[in-house]
Amino acid sequence: MTCPICSWSPNIPDYPLIYETAFWLVVLAPNQSLLGRCIVHLKRHCGDGAETTREEHLDWLDTITVIETVLHSAFSATMFNPSCYMNLAFKERSPDPHIHSWIVPRYDHTVKVAGIPSKALVLATHMITRCGLICPKESVK
Repeated sequence: MTCPICSWSPNIPDYPLIYETAFWLVVLAPNQSLLGRCIVHLKRHCGDGAETTREEHLDWLDTITVIETVLHSAFSATMFNPSCYMNLAFKERSPDPHIHSWIVPRYDHTVKVAGIPSKALVLATHMITRCGLICPKESVK
């Protein structure tokens, strides 16, 4: 089985790269119901946090700080829930997990982008690209 995280490339429009360090890539998660939701994944394949190096771990902490600072500045995020589950990998017959974590901003207010509530933008994007109201070029055969 090919690791989906290792096979990520900047050409995958559902997971755009927004930040990169020596050890980590940060991509925007496709589900933006909580504006700014990101996935942070280790550049090398590694399935256990205990196998990360001290440098990787410290760089992860710095990366989380940068992303939280940017999201707080841009959207006044109230708080953040960084998490690392990796549960789906273990549903496979031969699990091959890859270290990644989620940064999920939380808000105590309605976030607006260009005056439009972010939830309305998420719904519009979903209706356009996922429900077939307008087909993305890639899906046209």
